[in-house]
Amino acid sequence: GEHVQSLSLQQVAREDRKRKDEIALAARAELEAELATAVTRAAQARRAVQEKVDANAGLRRDLLGENAR
Repeated sequence: GEHVQSLSLQQVAREDRKRKDEIALAARAELEAELATAVTRAAQARRAVQEKVDANAGLRRDLLGENAR
C-alpha cells in the first residue's frame, strides 16, 4: 500500500538525483575539454604572435642596422 508507494517514490527521487549528478559530471567534463582546447589555442596564438614579433625585429635590424631599437 502506502509504504510501498513512498518507498518507490524515494527510489525514483534517488535515481533522479543520481541521473542529474551524472549529467552534471558529463557537462563538466565537456566544459573542461573545451577549456583545455581554448587554452591550447591561446598558447598557439601567443607563440605565433611572438614569432612575428621576433621576425619583425630581425627585419628591422637587417634594414636599420644592429643598433635599431
